[in-house]
Amino acid sequence: MKMSDTNDGKLFTQDEVNKIVQERLAKEKAKYDTSLAEKETELKQREFQLTARETLAQKGLPLDLLDAMNTSSPDAFAKSLEIFESKMNIGPQQGGNAGMGGYAAAPMRTQLPHGAAPETPKGDIRAAMGLK
Repeated sequence: MKMSDTNDGKLFTQDEVNKIVQERLAKEKAKYDTSLAEKETELKQREFQLTARETLAQKGLPLDLLDAMNTSSPDAFAKSLEIFESKMNIGPQQGGNAGMGGYAAAPMRTQLPHGAAPETPKGDIRAAMGLK
């Protein structure tokens, strides 16, 4: 039996094997790097969402407002917040309000049952109308 009769497959030199292994390793490394970059981007976005929520809370604004704001980047969020504050006239007040982080709160309205009148001291209403 000759060696060529028993071995019909292709033989690779050590350099060819090294080249094949290097190519496969490079492909796997590229997959890993892409996956890692995606995870890092996702983590940064989640951290920013938390920071944006904290900002709204510090300003005394409802947290569900975040859904209506542009949170694609810190600059876009700052611009959205600036526009919102200017339209709602809730910017920093002169002298500020320490409990509200320097921002005025919108007056709260409560829902009364149908037909119920708000409770007010009768004397205040009578005095405002000039009645005794």
